Amino acid sequence: MAALRIQGLVRVANRVRRELSQPTSAGRRQELREFVTDSLRQVDRILAAHATPLENLPPPTQRAYRFLAALDFDATTLPGGLTEAPPDTSPAAGNVSLVRLAAFWQRLLDRLAQPPMVGDEDDPYESLSSANKNIERYLQDQGLDPCQLTQQSRAVRRWLVFFAERENFDAYISAVRLASPILSAVMVAGPRFRAPLRVHFRPMSGLFRVRGAHDGTRVALPTPMITFDAQLFTDLAELIFRHGNTKQPVLEATAAEAYQDILAELDVLAGVPEQAQGVFHDLSTAFERVRQSHFDGTINRPRLAWSRTFTGRKFGHYDRITDTVMISCSLDRADVPAIALDFVMYHELLHKKLGVSWSGGRARAHTPEYRFKSNPPRISGNQAMSSGAPTSPSRASVSPGTASRCAGAGCSSSDRGVTRTGGRRSCSARLRSRESAIRCRKYSRSNTRASKTNRERTSRPQRRQT
Repeated sequence: MAALRIQGLVRVANRVRRELSQPTSAGRRQELREFVTDSLRQVDRILAAHATPLENLPPPTQRAYRFLAALDFDATTLPGGLTEAPPDTSPAAGNVSLVRLAAFWQRLLDRLAQPPMVGDEDDPYESLSSANKNIERYLQDQGLDPCQLTQQSRAVRRWLVFFAERENFDAYISAVRLASPILSAVMVAGPRFRAPLRVHFRPMSGLFRVRGAHDGTRVALPTPMITFDAQLFTDLAELIFRHGNTKQPVLEATAAEAYQDILAELDVLAGVPEQAQGVFHDLSTAFERVRQSHFDGTINRPRLAWSRTFTGRKFGHYDRITDTVMISCSLDRADVPAIALDFVMYHELLHKKLGVSWSGGRARAHTPEYRFKSNPPRISGNQAMSSGAPTSPSRASVSPGTASRCAGAGCSSSDRGVTRTGGRRSCSARLRSRESAIRCRKYSRSNTRASKTNRERTSRPQRRQT
């Protein structure tokens, strides 16, 4: 039997969630209603054409469909979302892309990674500063807010704004000159990683990303790592190229004040307010409830965010590098009570308070102390989950034996090891609407094992991420 996948529906649900979590005019509500109705009808036509029930779709797609189908646009009790607001004709958040900005930025990163050349009249700082001024002038002339930019354009803009300050630019150049020879000395040149090595400090998740190409090897590092010293770059080089047992000092350095100060400044420069308000629940309110009832009001407020994916097993995550608690948007439903949200929030804040322990170079977030404190008497796992959360306690960061799929794994993407990409063959029929761009793909279950083997065989060894 063939497995059907419909692409685009989760993006539709996220877009609708984002808009309904803010004050919305009656006209815009009507547009969203028609948009959702059209998307659901298209999905129904795809399912009917392939004689496939909704239950055979991937779980995130099922949850996105049910979320959209359960929306009542005539309701007036949805907190924060369905309230009257003046009509807004400006572009929606995250829809404006700055053309050719990414290509310019990539060339600039390569230029900054190279040593200065004698007689070179092209000053990289002047190019950076000029580009930053042009972008800010364009946004002002068009009446655009930074939050209306796409995620990539927003990230590049804040990077340019930050390094347009001469002091920050000089710190970048110093970090490149310090890191490049250290990383180059540890890297073994060959078919996988070729010289020269170029170091880029850029917005990214994780601790590093390495990519080999015909013209050399590029090592991407998070922007705040410009604060690292020679020893930390040595530890990082051992971790990248020799899989050394040096992750602990690197991770501890990401919690240092200098690192976090740059991270906080970049966050402010992004120009995007924190989106803690959902359609039905507010993460800020949940945090205050848990903070007062279980931490005596002493724990500092982290950055709060809803996930972009409708999950079924992982309902929360704490990233200690960015000090962010992310809660699954699957819990932003009318039938999920506040106590279930508080239960997950407590687990993630407990990770923030207790931190991690190290053993053999590996970080452990689910320590005996964490397991002992992970079920407070006023929010028991069974009580919270039986009150309306969509799955069992063992899949909501309650069971100590389920760390890999725990709601509060307590580790960022940088702790999850190597990620490699491979190809996948599929024969598919594509149906695309003008607005939602929903596509369906049909995969043969009989070829699943062969496809997995092919992916492993065709993985690109020159790309490594942690």
